[in-house]
Amino acid sequence: MAFKKKTNINDKRLNKMINTIPGTLMYKGQKNEKFIIERFYFDDESLEHQFYENCNETFLEDIKKSKDEKVQWINVIGINNIEEINKLGKIFGIDKMILEQMLNISKHSFYKVTDEYIYNDIQMIQTKDGEFIYENISIYLYDNILLTFQERKGDVFDSIRERIKNNQGNIRNMGIEYTYFCLLDAIIDHYIYSLESMLLDIGKMEFDLMENKSLNQRELHRCRKQIILIRMSANPLDKLLLDLVNLKEDRFMKNKEYFESLSQHVQMTISEVNVQKETVDGLYDNYMITNSNDMNHVMTVLTIFSAIFIPLSFLTGVFGMNFKNFPALEDVNGFYYFVGGCVATAVLMIIYFKKKKWF
Repeated sequence: MAFKKKTNINDKRLNKMINTIPGTLMYKGQKNEKFIIERFYFDDESLEHQFYENCNETFLEDIKKSKDEKVQWINVIGINNIEEINKLGKIFGIDKMILEQMLNISKHSFYKVTDEYIYNDIQMIQTKDGEFIYENISIYLYDNILLTFQERKGDVFDSIRERIKNNQGNIRNMGIEYTYFCLLDAIIDHYIYSLESMLLDIGKMEFDLMENKSLNQRELHRCRKQIILIRMSANPLDKLLLDLVNLKEDRFMKNKEYFESLSQHVQMTISEVNVQKETVDGLYDNYMITNSNDMNHVMTVLTIFSAIFIPLSFLTGVFGMNFKNFPALEDVNGFYYFVGGCVATAVLMIIYFKKKKWF
């Protein structure tokens, strides 16, 4: 008899992904967000900040009017809208394979550096109500245009928006590469914050293990998962920054020191990730060893009790035999002799176990 497997929504989505033509745009995430375009267009003296609900004529006119001398940062929310993403790809000349990679939501970071553009997608970590929220974000840089693509509303760039609006620091007069640096810097800062937060959690788990011999395995699993996700993002990001540092283009040479500093921060982050992973693995190993030792102690006690009562059970069985002639049974003090013999046997065995240091 054949059994039918129940098909759910995830199975249907996976079936659609298989054997698709390369360059086919298919959103592989699970978010269903309203499509919004946020546009910053600025230099040291002026700023335009607009929102658009789609790639309408107003958006196209604003793009056409833009000049290469000014920086243009376009943040797109709701990449589940394939139609609008496809339009954006045509407007800015983004390759179909890059768009496909962008919609292929993955926890693995990816980057590509060419003479025409720089593309990378990376895990962005946010904190909400003490919980870490992960989201894949894609960044595409070419000429004087910086495009960022998000699954949902909310990111780690609010401080950058405020600096642009209020003309704070160098962000309005340092060019598009510096803005790109600021975005990466904000993402990495949240990695570091997440690691510092996890360090406190790991310290608490270490204390509980040493003092109470207990470990919150769910919390341990959460920390391990977060560490792995950060490492999966930080390693490719380190390689990207090394490539950017080695670029010979004048505009990147001007910002080389910033990317070098960022590269050092990423390397420190990777080092901290490795240390925390070893600590978490060590915690789990120590927890298992502690449990094993406790179990061994229990088994030792049970074994000693069994070893003591085996000869006592034998003596009881002998005295319980129904022989007609059993001299000790007819003795007035026979019962006391039997009890004394059992006690003496138990004491001698305990002394022997103690000398052998079995407990």
